[in-house]
Amino acid sequence: KSYILERKGPADADFATIALLTNEFYRDSSIVGGATYEYRVIAVGLAGNSAPSAIASAIAPMPADNVAPLITSISLQDGDTVSGNVLIAVSATDDVAIWYINMAATGLSCTVYAANAECNWKTSRLALGDYTVQITAVDTMGNHVQRMVTVTVAERKSGGGKSKPGNGNGGGRGKGNK
Repeated sequence: KSYILERKGPADADFATIALLTNEFYRDSSIVGGATYEYRVIAVGLAGNSAPSAIASAIAPMPADNVAPLITSISLQDGDTVSGNVLIAVSATDDVAIWYINMAATGLSCTVYAANAECNWKTSRLALGDYTVQITAVDTMGNHVQRMVTVTVAERKSGGGKSKPGNGNGGGRGKGNK
């Protein structure tokens, strides 16, 4: 006629009834992901109840994670001017865990398997101009977020060389008004 479904969870001393069923299917939605549970079934018929079935054991699946990580800090900002060796620092957070952070740009390919990453971008061999740094954070379930930061690679300033007109580095007396 029906079935009694019993469960013993990680904190339970003995089996307890969790459902009275008239079919052979049941989805246990009151479980904790990652915990081990034991189940057994008792058949209910006109002659009474059967002995409990053999015990079936299962590990509850972890809840599905569909939330992308959040990039919380990037040392570069849109519009920054950089030159030489540029240390890029990135931090990311997630509701589960960060798997890795990747930074990519012309002359830069860096992956760090942590929630905080630092990568060194050598810009001295790049042509002067604008570049986009793509920053990707990926969580342990494969969810990801990308941020693009556009910066300008400028000429490295060195001490004691000729200065270019209009860059504010000229020395000596300027032309005064007469």
